[in-house]
Amino acid sequence: MYIAVILLVYLGMFLSLLPAVVKTGKVENHRFLGVLLPPQEEQDRQVLEMQARCRHTNRSFCLLWGIAVLPQLLLFPWPSLTMIYLLLWTFGGIAVWQFLQMREHRAMVDLAVQRGWYRTERKLVTVDTTLAKMKVANALSPWWFLLVLPLYLIPFLVPIPQGRPLEGVLRWSGPVVGMLSFGCFLLTRGSKGKIFSQDSRVNQRIDRRNRRGWCLFWLLSALCEGIVAVGIAVLLSGDSFASDRLWVLAPSLIPLAYLIWFLVSQQQYERRLLCLTDQEVEIPVSWEDPQGMGNTLFVPKTVGIGYTFNTSTPAGRRAVKILYVAVAALVIPLCILFVRLDFEGHTLQIQGETLTFSCPLYGSAVELEEVQSITLVDSLPENGWKTNGAATDRYVRGYFRYPGYGDCLLYVHCQSSPILVLQLPGETIFYNELEPQETQELYKQLLRLWQEPSKES
Repeated sequence: MYIAVILLVYLGMFLSLLPAVVKTGKVENHRFLGVLLPPQEEQDRQVLEMQARCRHTNRSFCLLWGIAVLPQLLLFPWPSLTMIYLLLWTFGGIAVWQFLQMREHRAMVDLAVQRGWYRTERKLVTVDTTLAKMKVANALSPWWFLLVLPLYLIPFLVPIPQGRPLEGVLRWSGPVVGMLSFGCFLLTRGSKGKIFSQDSRVNQRIDRRNRRGWCLFWLLSALCEGIVAVGIAVLLSGDSFASDRLWVLAPSLIPLAYLIWFLVSQQQYERRLLCLTDQEVEIPVSWEDPQGMGNTLFVPKTVGIGYTFNTSTPAGRRAVKILYVAVAALVIPLCILFVRLDFEGHTLQIQGETLTFSCPLYGSAVELEEVQSITLVDSLPENGWKTNGAATDRYVRGYFRYPGYGDCLLYVHCQSSPILVLQLPGETIFYNELEPQETQELYKQLLRLWQEPSKES
C-alpha cells in the first residue's frame, strides 16, 4: 500500500506537468513561448525550426525525468529518504524544465526583436471607473455562507469517545478552515478589477465571470471542508473506525477539480472577448508578464494553467522569495525529523525505578511502580489505528489505539518477535529490540525488578 501511494504521487506529479510541457511546443492563439506572432509569420522557417527544437527538448526532458524515478525503488525501505528524493525529483525537475523554457523563450524574443514583430506603445487604459463601482455587484453575496454554517456545528454535537485520534483538533478544524475561506471570499469580493480593454463592457464581463468564479471556489471549499469534518466526526463516533478510510476526504477534491476547470475556461473566455489583432502583437515585458500587465501581482501563466507571480515587479519577486523561504522552512525540519526517526531507532534505559524510552518525537519515561503487568506477545494486535505515529515495514513508533488495549505507545521492530507489553493505567506500551534474545533478557530483567518491591512487602 505504501509503495503504491508513493508511485501514484510520482504519476500525479508527472501528469500534472505534462500538459504544460506539451503545450510549449505549439503555437496557440498566435502565441509561442510567450511571444505573440503575426499570423502570417507563424509558418516562418525559423519559427518552425524553433518549434521542432522545443518539441525535441520536451520529449527528452520527459524521458529523462521519468527515468529519474527509478532510483526511488531502492529507497522504499526508508520513508524519510523516499520523501526527500520525491521533493528533489519534483522541484529539480521543475527547475530544469523552467531553465530549458527560459532559454528557448529568450531565443524567441531575440528573433521577434530582429524581425520587428512588436509594437512599442501600450493601448490598455489604467483606470475604469465603472468597473471599480461594480466590483461588489459582480461578486456573490456573503450570505451564501449561512448555508455552510450548520455543517461546522455538527462535529460539536456528535459524541466522540475519549482518546480518539484528532478528537480535539477535529472540532475546530472545520470552523477555522471556514473562517479562512470566508476571509479569502471577502478579499476576492473587494479586490481591484483588472483592466483588459478600453471597452468598459468587455472589462465588466471578464471581471464578473472571474470574480464570481473565485467567490464560488471559496464557497465550495468551505462547503466541502464542512462535509469532510462531518464525515470524520461520524467515523470517529463509531466503534470500527480505521485511519485508512481516506474516502471521507474525497469531497476535498471537488474544489480542486472546479478550480482547474475554472482557470482553463476563464483564459479561453478572455481570449474570445479580447480577440487580439495583428497590430496588437508585442514583445513580453518578462517571462511571467507576457502581456505587459505592469504592477499586477498575479498574471496568467505563459506556460501551463492558472496564475503565477508577476516577477517583472519588485513585489512579485519578493513574493516568490518569501514563498521559497516558507516552503524550505516547512520542508527541511520535517525531513530532518523523518531521517532521525528512520535511522536513530529506539532504546530503553533502566535508571533505578524509572524506565526511559528514547525515540525521536516519541520519547517517554515511566515509573516502575506504575506498571500493572509485564507480558510477552508474539505480534501486535490487529485492527488498530494510528493517532500520532509512524508505521513502515521496518518499524512502528508513536501513539496508536488497539481494541482491548486502548491507547498504546509503540516502539516495535516489525520483523522481530517477541514484543514486550507493559500495562499502565490508561496506556499500554509495546517495546522490543531488533534481536529477539535481547528482548527476552530485557523481559526477565524488568520482571525481576517489578516483582522485587512486592516480595519485600
